[in-house]
Amino acid sequence: DLRLDSGSSIIIPQIAAVGDTVYVTWTGSLNGARGIYLNRSLDGGATWQPTETGLNTGPLDAGGSLNPHIAACDDSVYVVWQDSRDSLSPKPHLWYDVRMNRSRDRGATWLDQDIRIDTSPLGSSTSIFPRVAAIGQEVYVTWEDNRSSRPDVYFNRSIDAGATWQAEDVRLNTNDAVLSHSLRPEIATSGQGVYVSWTDTRDSPDGIYFNRTLDGGLSWLASDFRIGTTPTWTASSFFNQIATEQESVYVVWGNNNFLVGGLGTDIFFNRSLDRGSNWLPDQVQMNSTSPLTSGGGMPHIAASGDAVYVVWEDSRDGQARIYFNRSLDRGSTWLPADIALDKDFTKHVLSQRPRVAASGDGVYVTWYTINDNQRIYFNRSADNGSNWLPSPHLLNPPGSPSSPHAFTPQIAAHDQSVYVTWIQDGVRFNIPFGAQPFGEGTAGSGGLVPRLKGTDNLTLGNTFTLSVTDGLGAAFGVLALGGPNSKTSIPMLGGSLLIDPIDHVVPIVLGGAAGSPGAGSISINCPIPVNEALLGFNINLQALFIDPGAPGSIAWTNGVETWIL
Repeated sequence: DLRLDSGSSIIIPQIAAVGDTVYVTWTGSLNGARGIYLNRSLDGGATWQPTETGLNTGPLDAGGSLNPHIAACDDSVYVVWQDSRDSLSPKPHLWYDVRMNRSRDRGATWLDQDIRIDTSPLGSSTSIFPRVAAIGQEVYVTWEDNRSSRPDVYFNRSIDAGATWQAEDVRLNTNDAVLSHSLRPEIATSGQGVYVSWTDTRDSPDGIYFNRTLDGGLSWLASDFRIGTTPTWTASSFFNQIATEQESVYVVWGNNNFLVGGLGTDIFFNRSLDRGSNWLPDQVQMNSTSPLTSGGGMPHIAASGDAVYVVWEDSRDGQARIYFNRSLDRGSTWLPADIALDKDFTKHVLSQRPRVAASGDGVYVTWYTINDNQRIYFNRSADNGSNWLPSPHLLNPPGSPSSPHAFTPQIAAHDQSVYVTWIQDGVRFNIPFGAQPFGEGTAGSGGLVPRLKGTDNLTLGNTFTLSVTDGLGAAFGVLALGGPNSKTSIPMLGGSLLIDPIDHVVPIVLGGAAGSPGAGSISINCPIPVNEALLGFNINLQALFIDPGAPGSIAWTNGVETWIL
C-alpha cells in the first residue's frame, strides 16, 4: 500500500474516482497547519503528487476545518467541509460555516479563495456534515444547520462548476416543530433530479425523511415526507444512506429498539422508481434474521443498472461481521438470506464500518477489523453479488506500515477500476485486485470476442495465471506488455490498442482445433518471486491474434491491469 500524505493527525479520508483519475481528501496537519488536504493520481493509483494540496485558503488552526466530502465529474472535482474561521465564539469552536473549493483540470489548479456556501448570518450558526454531489457543471451541497436554534437541513447549488452559488440557501425540511431535529442529510443526483434524505425526530419514533427537486434545485416539494412506515417495536432511525440510478432512488437505514430495553438493530430499505414521487408503502428488512435479533448497524448502499447492493455490520452471532444483500430488479425482490462476506474469520475478529461500490456487474466491499491489529479487508463479486471470493483480501500486509492500527476505509469504483483508502500512520491507498480487466476486445471468427483474464493472487511467492479464451483455434498471436501509465485506447486495425507504449511482446499460439472459432485458448503461469521490491509493481497486458474473420484480420482481447500486492 502507498502513503498519500506527509502530515499528521489525519481524520477519515474521502475518495472519488473518474476513470484512471483518483482523488483522496482528508482533514490533517501539515507543518503545524491544520486544514483540508487532497492528493490525486492521474494513472489509476500508480503514482501520486509528491506533496498534498491544501484546499482551505483561510487561517489554518487547531480544529477549524473538518468533515470534508468529495465529488468528481469529468475533469472537475469538488470538496466541501465545515469551517470555523468566522466563528464569533471562543475555542473550542461552536459555529461552523460550509466552505468549498474546486478544480476543473483534474486537481492541477484550484480556486485562489475557497467559497462559503451557507448564507446564514456570518459566524452565527453551526453548519456541519456537508455532503456534495455533481453532474456536468451542476454542483449540489446539503448540510445540517442550526441557525433556527434547532438542526435543519439546508441546500445550495451552483450551475457553473462551483464558481457562483445561489444568493439564498434553501431549507429542505418543511416542518415547523421547534423541538424537532433534522439530522445528517445525505444527497444523490441523476440528471436534473437531486434527492436528499435525513433522520428526523418530529415523530415518535424517529424516522427517515425525504425531499427532492427535478429541476436541478430550482424548486422542491412543498412538503417533505417520511419514507415508509416504522415498526412499532423500534425506537429510532439512523445512519441513512442514499443512492440513485436513472429514475430510481434508493435509501437504506438502521432501526433500533433501545426504548424497549433491547439492543437489536435491523437494516431497512425503501425505494422509488419514479424519481422520488412514489415509494413502497412499507420498508423492506435487509437482514434475514427475525426482527430485533441482529446487532446491525452502519449500512451502506450502491447501485448499478437495475442492481442495488446493501452492506452492514451485524453481531447476530455474538461478533461483528459484514453482511450483504442485493436486488437485481431495482429493489423489488431480494436474496432470501443475506450473505456473510467475512465468514471465514475467527470468532475473536470483529469486522466494522463496511463500504460498498459497484460498477457494471462488479460489487466491491471493504471494511476494517479489530482484535487482529486492525486490518483492512476487501471482498468482491464479479456477477452482481452471486459469488464472492472464498477469503477476503488483506489490503495492508502485517509489518507495513509500522503502526498496526488501521481503520475507516473508503472505496470508489469507476468502470472496471476499484480503489480503497484508509487511515494508518497517515492516509493509505491500495488497489484491491491483483488483476482487473479494462477496455473491450473485438470480435473474430464466429463473432466471438477473445477474452484475456488473470487470477487475483498476484502476491509474493504465489503463481499468477494469465489465460486467453474464445479465440480462433491454433491462431498465432502476441501478448503485449506495458508498464505504468500505459493504459490507453487507440483505434487500430479495426480494433483498439489498449496499451501504449508497449515495452515487450511475447509470441503465443492458441490451442484448440485449427481454424475453429472460439476453440482457441492458452494458459500461462507466472511465478512471482518473494521480493518486497516488487510490491506495487504494475504491468498492463493485451493479446491480439491473426484471425481472417476479424476486422483487419486481427482479433483483439480486452486489456488486463495487474498489480503485485
